[in-house]
Formats: sequence, C-alpha cells, structure tokens
Amino acid sequence: IFNGSLSEASGCVMYYVRASNTMYLVNQAGNGVVAGSITPGTAGTPLTNSQCTIANAGAVTTSGNNLTIPLNITFASGFGGTKQVYGYAINNANQVSGSISLGTWIGH
Repeated sequence: IFNGSLSEASGCVMYYVRASNTMYLVNQAGNGVVAGSITPGTAGTPLTNSQCTIANAGAVTTSGNNLTIPLNITFASGFGGTKQVYGYAINNANQVSGSISLGTWIGH
C-alpha cells in the first residue's frame, strides 16, 4: 500500500499471489481490482488506476524467508506529497503479519 493513510481507497495498492505468480492492482475505490493481472517474469500489459501504473520488471525470486518481486511503479502526477508505505503478508498456514509500516515515500 502506498497512501496517505492505511487505506486501500485512493491509493496505489498491489496484491501478489505466490501460488499463481499473479499480481493485481486495487481499483480507486479500494473495493476490488482493476481488470487484468501481471505475471512476473513474463511479457504483459501494465495495470493502471488513477494513482499509479504498475508493470512487470522481471521474475520473482526467493532466498530463505525473502521474496523479491521486481515491479515498475509510475505514480500519477496528482499522487504527490508524503505517502506511507505498508506491507502485509499471509503464509500457507493462514498466519497473518498484519499491516507493517515499511517507510515513507515523498512524491513530487
């Protein structure tokens, strides 16, 4: 989640499903996803909502407990200012990390 608050609405929010190697972009309302998906490591069409565009930047890799998802993100010009960055994870045993603050992004 890239947003001014911990909310999917009006943000740049992506979901990655490891089992299917599929990336989704949440819609502007935060109540669903935009049409289409991205399969990391393969050619495909970028996904866009009113805050950002995401595009494939390579294959997913793992190392120990680390999962790396290369992704190109282009933020819309109106999505400037300070945004919080949050992460959230669920494992195969349905253990949930909860929302974790990963830092701050300052757009121009």
